[in-house]
Amino acid sequence: MLERIKPMMYQKTRHYYVFFFALKNDKDKAERKHTYFAVRKTVDEVMDLGYDNSNPLIKMDQKVTIIDENDFIGSKESEICQKYTQEMPFKELIDKQKLPQTCNINLTFELCYDNKSNINFIPFIYQEKKSLQTHHLCVFDIEKMMVIKHTCINSNKNCRKFLRYNEFGFSIYNLTRTSDAYDIKIQNGIPVKQLVKYQVGAQYYLPDGDKNESARMALNPASTTIDLSEWVVTYYPGIKNRIQLIGKKQLLLSDTFQARRLLSFDDIFILPFFDKQCRVKGSQLVLQEDGQVIYMHDQEINNMYQNNSEMLQYGYQKFLTNEDSHDEYILVVSCQFRQKVYMNCNLENSEAFYIINKIQKKILSMQLAKFEYFVLNDDFDALMREEFFQAQEVLEGKTICELCLNFPREINYGLK
Repeated sequence: MLERIKPMMYQKTRHYYVFFFALKNDKDKAERKHTYFAVRKTVDEVMDLGYDNSNPLIKMDQKVTIIDENDFIGSKESEICQKYTQEMPFKELIDKQKLPQTCNINLTFELCYDNKSNINFIPFIYQEKKSLQTHHLCVFDIEKMMVIKHTCINSNKNCRKFLRYNEFGFSIYNLTRTSDAYDIKIQNGIPVKQLVKYQVGAQYYLPDGDKNESARMALNPASTTIDLSEWVVTYYPGIKNRIQLIGKKQLLLSDTFQARRLLSFDDIFILPFFDKQCRVKGSQLVLQEDGQVIYMHDQEINNMYQNNSEMLQYGYQKFLTNEDSHDEYILVVSCQFRQKVYMNCNLENSEAFYIINKIQKKILSMQLAKFEYFVLNDDFDALMREEFFQAQEVLEGKTICELCLNFPREINYGLK
């Protein structure tokens, strides 16, 4: 039998353990078949398994919850969410796996877990191979053993064609928790409302990689931009569950950096950042060639946001990766709504996406500082002709126009 069971993850709450497995067959890439299923056990049942090793975790007659194909048809979101899961005995699942493949499903889970937090749900990224429209961030309720909320994580249409795929034809995502689990409301010592922040990462080839599919597969995986979207999950069963887009980070790699970092960006390794009190305060990107770590702190400890408004925090940070060369760096451009904005649920996800993209494009329009250009070029007239209205990194985003109020003719000519 080619199929085998692969453990994907497990999570512990105050009362239950939930185990996710994949019944898989990867022998043929064209006919890759994964069936994801979940098994729930009480804490006492798991303790008993520790005393008796002959007792299996999964029995043939045990009910399991499988992740099934979703047609996303329904008048209510609750109807669509119910189609993600199906319950059946494990023996029936074994028989189903032998039938011809009807769909290709891939789930992406977190890489790092903190089971001391007692989070009452499991987030994962769901995608079907047949369509980009199926890419969703889902919240799986441990009490109900079903998906209770989902949201689409597709980028805009211009970026989708550059999305990077793995060898099986699935988009490459990663999912990271970037905050502690905050218990907003507690009843009888049990949290009934929780708020947690997650980061969804995706890779996009640069525009010059707009070639046919086989050509893109041959490109250096470091010739990409990494898009990290920030989501807040509000778990409040029976009242209101939410998944809100609250921010975005974009990682851009210098040309020199791309040639040296193939390993790191072939398989991106992003972990939560824990402070000295073991609280999650952001994320960290591990560069696998030399073990360097790019810290992205975005809460009380902050190295991402240098500017604030009533509504937003935004900024950029350049991380040098080679002390001997200023040409090797990662540029991180960040934008995030302030807490009072997203806690009041003032914006829909589509509105938030539009605002965040506008801010990032404005920051990215700046001319990056080039040491040789500013030191060796003393032709101020040429600078005025070419970059008079161009925002400059060395001027902290200001333009030369803002500093040259004694040149009204040039300003008038540029505004025409």
